[in-house]
Amino acid sequence: MHVQRRDMAAMTMQQSRESPELYLLPPTAFYTLSRASHGIPIRRIISMICM
Repeated sequence: MHVQRRDMAAMTMQQSRESPELYLLPPTAFYTLSRASHGIPIRRIISMICM
């Protein structure tokens, strides 16, 4: 559990530095993003996928 939290924190820090959302997503997420409305922020889509 603690390792997962640390990994998530590291990913969050990396996102805030570089914003590498696209290469952190699984391949199925690209399909979801390509179909998503432009009115939905990418971070919201990511949070929906990660739930």
